[in-house]
Amino acid sequence: MRMRGQMTSGDARAERLVRQVRTELSQVQETLGALSQQHDEMLEVDPSAVAQNPEAALTLPPAVLVRAVVSAEAENARLRKRARKVESRQRQLRERLQELQLAEAVRSSRLQTLEDVISALHGNLTDLRQDREYLRRWSPPQLTSPVELSDGDDHR
Repeated sequence: MRMRGQMTSGDARAERLVRQVRTELSQVQETLGALSQQHDEMLEVDPSAVAQNPEAALTLPPAVLVRAVVSAEAENARLRKRARKVESRQRQLRERLQELQLAEAVRSSRLQTLEDVISALHGNLTDLRQDREYLRRWSPPQLTSPVELSDGDDHR
């Protein structure tokens, strides 16, 4: 008979074996945990894939989902910055277009005024030529040299 408190050599061996198995099991669990964490760190999730299949995303570890959200926010911030630059460039181009349109309107107006002045001058020149021709036809001939009129008296 055995007494309580006394262990036989078989019991001691069994207890050492159980402790060894527990220690090894603990090490295996730690290794699996580390591998799982490393796997989660290596796992990248496309936010659009999460949006397309939210049920599958529910099975992903929280760290993976957090990285996906952070990645999506970083991409959104980059795109917002790019959109602001594009909007600024478009605003500058619209302002430049307005300046060019105004300059074109001024140039066109000046050109039209110049064409109107030239046309008016041409009309005036044509009128003057016609008046001169009219005067030539209907004016008495002019003497080219002064003719002495003799009335019979000599005033010397």
